[in-house]
Amino acid sequence: MRGAMLGLVRPPAPRTSLLPKIDAFMRDHLHGWAGSVVDVQAKTKEMALLSALRQIAGITAGPLSDALKTELYTLVLGTISLPINLPGTSYYQGFQARKKLVSILEQMIAERRSSGDAHDDMLDALLRSGDDGTREKISDEQIIDLLIALIYSGYETMSTTSMMAVKYLSEHPRALEELRSV
Repeated sequence: MRGAMLGLVRPPAPRTSLLPKIDAFMRDHLHGWAGSVVDVQAKTKEMALLSALRQIAGITAGPLSDALKTELYTLVLGTISLPINLPGTSYYQGFQARKKLVSILEQMIAERRSSGDAHDDMLDALLRSGDDGTREKISDEQIIDLLIALIYSGYETMSTTSMMAVKYLSEHPRALEELRSV
C-alpha cells in the first residue's frame, strides 16, 4: 500500500501533473467569487474538498460531491467529538457517515471497474496498482480506507491553509498584486 501511495506523490508527479491541475481549479473557483460577499471559511472548505475530490477520484461539483461533502462534514465532526457511541451523538453520527462514505465509494469503484475507462487520478492509479506484478494488489477495502484518509486529510489541511491565505492576502494588498503579476 505504501508503494502505491508514494507513486502518486513522488516527484516529478506533483510538479508536472498535480500542481497545474490544482492551480487551474483554484483559479477558476476563486474567480467565481469575484464581486460577491462570501463566507471565506465555508467557501475555502468547499473549494478544498472539491479540489481534493477532483484530484483523488475525478469527481466534479454535483450530486455525488454534495453527498460526499455531507457525509465528510459529519465524519469530521464525529472525529473531534467526545467518543460516546450512542445514537444522536456526533461520534455515533460520524460512524454512520463513514458507513455511508464506504457505500458511496464501493459503488464508485464498481462503476470504474465496469466501465474500463482510464482516468488520470489517484483512484485509477490505486485500482491499477499491482497490475504490473511489482507489488501486491490492493483490496477494495484498502482502497476505500486510503480514499477516505486522502479526502479527509486533503480537506482538513487545505481548507485551513486556503482560508488563511485569503485572509492574509486581503490584509496585504501589495503581496496580492505581486502574486497577480507572476
